[in-house]
Amino acid sequence: MSQCRRAMRRLFPVVVVLVVAAGVELAAAGARDGRALLQSKSCGKNCACPNRDSCVDDKTGCCWDTAAPSSQCKAVASLSNTVRTATGACGCTNGWTPGPNGGCVCAAGKTVCPSGACVTLGTNSDCSACGNACASPYSCQEVGPDAFGCNCPTQQLACGEPLACVLVDTDQHCGGCAPCTEGNTCQYNPPGRHLLSLTYPDVSCRCPADKASCADGSCVTLGTDSNCASCGNACALPRTCEALSPGVYTCACPGSQWYCGETSGCVDLDTDENCGRFGNACTGGKTCQQSVNPSRRHLLSPLLPSVECLCPQGYVECSNGSCAAGWSSCPVWTP
Repeated sequence: MSQCRRAMRRLFPVVVVLVVAAGVELAAAGARDGRALLQSKSCGKNCACPNRDSCVDDKTGCCWDTAAPSSQCKAVASLSNTVRTATGACGCTNGWTPGPNGGCVCAAGKTVCPSGACVTLGTNSDCSACGNACASPYSCQEVGPDAFGCNCPTQQLACGEPLACVLVDTDQHCGGCAPCTEGNTCQYNPPGRHLLSLTYPDVSCRCPADKASCADGSCVTLGTDSNCASCGNACALPRTCEALSPGVYTCACPGSQWYCGETSGCVDLDTDENCGRFGNACTGGKTCQQSVNPSRRHLLSPLLPSVECLCPQGYVECSNGSCAAGWSSCPVWTP
């Protein structure tokens, strides 16, 4: 028995050395495959390294960052795009999201940029490519299937100073940045497309339906003293523009007066100086009176006054056309 004890005492240091050596070998093997259990008092439990690039606290699931060397977990590199949040939870950065099997992943439909960020293209900050930011007033617009570019929205154009995206089917910006002037309004053209781009509306500056288009490009309302029958057809006083029929106008004298040229202007045609027509003066004692013979109504127009030069009542008209108190007072006719 004593010999066994002595033998065991001699073997004990060897066993201890072998056990320690085995433990060191196991630890080394664990370190090589990244799965060594690293003791940490502050972690509360073992801090496990599931791979060679991270150290995960099995209590919080947090990927500890080497930027926090005060942590009691081993200072190994964290997984890419991971960070420990203020609450101790494990979070993802740079647009990455937690993956189904741990770590962070760049979700489907997103793009991994050279900087390592995970971004969604087609946004104002990353439009057609990573970092392609759209400057004001442009925004990221779809320009084709899965293609984007910094542009104004459809049917808008960058105009003015400073630039602003505006609709180009208005009177202020018609088919482009220029406004409609001279009474023209922005109107859609017959079927067709804008020559500049299919994205712009097919419009142009034209006169409204109730106005006339003049040679100088202006639009005017006919039937006014400035533009009576046509563009620039002005009525000189005392004439004013009057309608003869719907849409048909003329410069007319006021009341019963008639126009007798620029020199004489408007005159009454029922006076002794102009009886029934311009320049028809009554002589020989006659005065301008209403015609007593319907067949002698004015032939030029039924609108003209039905008047003629007649002798005053009680007087007779002599053969020479003069008026006399009686036939005996008429001058003697000589052949």
